[in-house]
Amino acid sequence: MPGWVAGAGKRALMPSGFFSGSEKNLFDHAGRVHAVYFHYPYRKLDDISVQLPLGWKLGSLAKPVNQDVKAAAYTLKVEDQSGNLHLTRSIRSDLLMLPKENYSALRAFFQTGANGDEEQIVLQPSSSSAGN
Repeated sequence: MPGWVAGAGKRALMPSGFFSGSEKNLFDHAGRVHAVYFHYPYRKLDDISVQLPLGWKLGSLAKPVNQDVKAAAYTLKVEDQSGNLHLTRSIRSDLLMLPKENYSALRAFFQTGANGDEEQIVLQPSSSSAGN
């Protein structure tokens, strides 16, 4: 997919949050004047397998994240499966309304998710093709 991988010398970097665009910059502001209303409870699940191009291997993977705060949960798991990438990301929210007094906890939850989505997966040439 064009634009998902950025070159970094002989290596390539890929963010772990493939489909996290709708959560980017969510609750960036530190303060809140009114309660937060959600239209409905939701759950998003990304289960992605990437077959690496010939001559490439996984260098380092994003750290796993498992944050469950009862009314919402975020998990991220990135695995090397026989030289191919398998990523599972889940975000769940059972919230409908949150008083402004609890906004800082909500903001911290979504920032943890955003940080997980920005973790980098490093791809590098395999040793057999490093000299090419």
